Amino acid sequence: MGFHRRLRTRSGHVLAFTTLIATTTAALAVGIAPAVAAPAALDGNGYPAPYLDDEAPDGAVSADLSTPAGRMVWDLTDGHHERVLAELPDSFVETMGYRPGVEDGYPVDADGDCSSPIPMPDRFDRLCRTHDFGYDVLRFAEQQGHPLGGWARRRLDGQLIDRMHASCSSPLCDLAAVAAAGGLRLNTWRQYDGPPAPNESTVRIVSTAVERGWATLTVDLPKAVR
Repeated sequence: MGFHRRLRTRSGHVLAFTTLIATTTAALAVGIAPAVAAPAALDGNGYPAPYLDDEAPDGAVSADLSTPAGRMVWDLTDGHHERVLAELPDSFVETMGYRPGVEDGYPVDADGDCSSPIPMPDRFDRLCRTHDFGYDVLRFAEQQGHPLGGWARRRLDGQLIDRMHASCSSPLCDLAAVAAAGGLRLNTWRQYDGPPAPNESTVRIVSTAVERGWATLTVDLPKAVR
């Protein structure tokens, strides 16, 4: 296949949490975006309309939503997960090396998991498999030459955390979801909300976290206070 699965890093729900936990508070303090709210106007298919930059959901411009990958992410995170596989192009299977399965009506990477050094409740596993598939859609879009905007990754992350909390029935379970959210949001912030990077070493993870933090302090924050 065009993209060997063994080279993919799992979705990074709490990727290298032990190496990044020291900077989690700082990352969250700069305001990592939550799940994106749906816009007021939708077309007959449930997509944002009109596809104007200033009206699209958090940067989901028409160019993104006109691609199969963009529509798959939108449908997956907007309550239309049953439509995702109908949008799935054959090139996804050829590129990513698998055809997604279905669990509880949601598309999944059947080999996915919650790749966390911290034990997670078993009930999270199927949710992480859907998130793994979503991240593969982001990787697929990048390899097709049209990486999706940051809205896509933020929506996928927000959906996972929301589903984790919805599945919980105890404070300990909710605490695990909060821990997952911290690591997940930090990792997305570290990678500038872009497509997930595969096979990162611990050194790479730490160095990019420092680089991202420095950029926030020296570039993003000065712009925000102007």
